[in-house]
Amino acid sequence: MIVISFLHSAAEMLRVIDIVLLTILLSIIAQGQLRTKPDVRAAEREMKSTATLRYAVLSINNLTSWMRSDGHSNHSPGGDDGLTFPAKTGSAIYQDGIVWGGKMFRDSACSVPYSSSQYNQNVRVGGGTYGIGTRAGAVIGFGAGATPENIDAPDVRVYRIRRDYASLSSSDLAYDAQAVNELRSEFPTETMMAQVTAQYTKDWLEWPVHKGAPFIDRNRDGVFDPPPAFNTDPNAGPLFTVDSLIAGNYDEPGIAGADLSLPADQVLWTVYNDLDVYESISFAGSLPLGLEVQKTVWAYKEGSSNRDF
Repeated sequence: MIVISFLHSAAEMLRVIDIVLLTILLSIIAQGQLRTKPDVRAAEREMKSTATLRYAVLSINNLTSWMRSDGHSNHSPGGDDGLTFPAKTGSAIYQDGIVWGGKMFRDSACSVPYSSSQYNQNVRVGGGTYGIGTRAGAVIGFGAGATPENIDAPDVRVYRIRRDYASLSSSDLAYDAQAVNELRSEFPTETMMAQVTAQYTKDWLEWPVHKGAPFIDRNRDGVFDPPPAFNTDPNAGPLFTVDSLIAGNYDEPGIAGADLSLPADQVLWTVYNDLDVYESISFAGSLPLGLEVQKTVWAYKEGSSNRDF
């Protein structure tokens, strides 16, 4: 399951006080297994340094799906098809993306189209297909003073949590490490598996609720109250396992429907924006709309009553 939410913010370069987004047109561009070559502009964009590009993979059931911190979607770090089903066997999507369009106005009544001697572009388009017009990070501030987060900041990444990570079996951990490292048949090393556990721990503890990441508010007080640390060793103190989260009515990172006792087993979340003029123009020849995009992807593990696959 995928949810995309948009927060509207006017970029500094727009120099306007009140910009209202009239229309957002979304189209999911699913290329399937198309092997057509991306255009030259997209290829050139992919040659940029990948030092700040951070990936994560949805891998808890019989489907694997990649996402990147800057909005680039369903294309793996190794340049392979980004969504496979059944996992590790059949390629289902080469790459996908979201494209939006909107009109810019100077007033809340949408009666004065945005234009100026410097930027005379009322209709604007952004998003991504083979190439993208977005960068990683949230938007800080509003209006003419809005600025993007530093893409090199350590908290600008894809967050990936799995609620049972502290009690994974060795086979489940190995399966997860295979997906993360894009291994088809090779068995992951101990280092690879340790890195997966360490990243799960980090993302669980640093889950960015303050940026908009969803959480399960079991005590219904409207704020995120972090649960106790997991402990599966009775010799190290009171036990606290994945089952304790629901039994003790604790809040937790992630997402659930109306029934809070049926949370998603794995959740990926990231936030990106279209404030960079160069990136936006390179993608569609359009100036930015001034959007922050929050993307949440989640899945249920095999054997769950909620799982899709």
